[in-house]
Amino acid sequence: MVTKKSSKKASKKASPKSEAGSGKACAVLQYFFPIGQIWYLADENMKKNALAKFHLKQSLVLLLAYILVNIVLFILPILWPIGQLFLLFLWIMGLIHSIKGEQKEIPLIGKFASHFTF
Repeated sequence: MVTKKSSKKASKKASPKSEAGSGKACAVLQYFFPIGQIWYLADENMKKNALAKFHLKQSLVLLLAYILVNIVLFILPILWPIGQLFLLFLWIMGLIHSIKGEQKEIPLIGKFASHFTF
């Protein structure tokens, strides 16, 4: 049996399509703390991926908002259900944007992510 040899050399670089797919996967995992953050820090390609970086910043702002809201809710426990629903809404919005591969800010708090410089 004769096999044809390909004259094209195999490239060691990942195709742009696979890089986009892995960047999207990392962006989605950013909202499942700390899995996405660890992947972002461990993989040099993710540090170059704009989508992964954008959603890293968004998820960190969401984490800070979660901490601050829960401090307030500790002081005012009657507002706990409203605060948790608000945070759940923001988390779902960020997750939906990352699944779609969009770089849209999380409502109300996403604008603060631009202050991160990494």
